[in-house]
Amino acid sequence: CTQPGSHMAWALLDPDAVNFSGDDGPRSDTSRCSLDLDMDGLTDNEEAYYGSSNLDPDSDDDTLIDGSDNCPVVANPGQADFDGDGIGDACDSDVDGDGTANATDACAGTTPGQVADGAGCSRMQVDVDADGWCNPGAPSAGPAPGCAGTDNCPNTANAGQADLDQDSIGDVCDSDVDGDGVENAAESPCGADPANPATQPERLDLPGDENGDGSTTDTLPQGSSSYDCDGDGFTGEVEAYVFGAAKDQDSCGTDAWPADLSTQGSSANRITLGDLASFVAPVRRLGTSPGQANFSARWDLTVISPAGIALSDMGALVAGKTGRPPMLDGGRAFNGPACPWPP
Repeated sequence: CTQPGSHMAWALLDPDAVNFSGDDGPRSDTSRCSLDLDMDGLTDNEEAYYGSSNLDPDSDDDTLIDGSDNCPVVANPGQADFDGDGIGDACDSDVDGDGTANATDACAGTTPGQVADGAGCSRMQVDVDADGWCNPGAPSAGPAPGCAGTDNCPNTANAGQADLDQDSIGDVCDSDVDGDGVENAAESPCGADPANPATQPERLDLPGDENGDGSTTDTLPQGSSSYDCDGDGFTGEVEAYVFGAAKDQDSCGTDAWPADLSTQGSSANRITLGDLASFVAPVRRLGTSPGQANFSARWDLTVISPAGIALSDMGALVAGKTGRPPMLDGGRAFNGPACPWPP
């Protein structure tokens, strides 16, 4: 729209007097043709409302002209608009559109369309498994009916909050339901009941009848070697390779716990810097392979083919299940507690 006889640019007024959808801008501009000096698609009245310049088509210098920019005065070159309300995230006072301003929103990032409470939290943000128990640290109870307490399995529904071993980890997400130091997945193949804290796979380093069958000297069931029957983090197969004999019925000491490589000082029956240092001193094992003078399977803890002692074997002392064995309740072994039984 141009005024006859003038070279000045004008813009056709849109129905709500604003040039981007969903916004509620000024309504005082009622003329058919509205002045747009910088030809950016926003009338001068609209520029005044938004605080953009009517003499600069790109007021925020983000390479987008004001009339096509969902944040005319705040750089938002990617035009991110999380809630799809036509107001860019960089200048939206309620980015997730949940009715709670960013400054007081306790649960930023609410999925658009989800009902939120006065704190700005949807049910999924405070009770992700929807079992009625609040995620640990939830900032609110969420919208009605809301959640209560603290969920002992925040990512898996556990409405009854069953916790057989009372370790604050609910049974449906506890890898060791009965808390006997052997994971559920290993107990049955190793000859014990994973839901009975009074039984565990038979041990030869302890005097009792661990699996409850009346014998104190049972061998492990056939096929158990691919499991960790003694809870030290290493399978029977690995222990047989490392020690040259079956050792998956004894958890502690340098002759039974593969990670326990040194007995020097505070390292006895514990994993410390001394165990890591044993890879390089007094004999350098690191970097050796079978057939070389300094190679010993005792340090080849990950048993990766081809055999050889590498950084991954040192890593077995600090990472994964070998670094956080079931017998320590999944706690870190390195600089952690001593093995729970005598060596």
